[in-house]
Amino acid sequence: MVCGRGHVVGFHLRYNKANKTAREIFTEKHEELVKNGSEWLSNTSNSCSVVAALIATVAFVMSATVPEGINEGKGMPTLEHTAAFIVFSISLPIAICFTVNSKFPNHVSGHSHLKAPREGFWK
Repeated sequence: MVCGRGHVVGFHLRYNKANKTAREIFTEKHEELVKNGSEWLSNTSNSCSVVAALIATVAFVMSATVPEGINEGKGMPTLEHTAAFIVFSISLPIAICFTVNSKFPNHVSGHSHLKAPREGFWK
């Protein structure tokens, strides 16, 4: 159970001469590091989003084409019963699902109510 300034009941926190706990000192000293880390994470996320969009585009285009074409007489894929075609036909929907989920994770998985804290790690 937490009370007051974030104290856990049953533990005795120590304070320095400025009446600050180790957690408060740590948070103050690492504020710049948190800002830099947030900026780095945002840049990395943007780069990954571009890659996910490219993969989704390729997967979508590939899902509309059949390798080696269609057998005109039967109307079925030429490589229908080969292992490569089976792997191809299974991996395409998986690739599309993963890239769409990575591009819009909160909307697809239904967890849009989960938000990262905007202020400090412990608040």
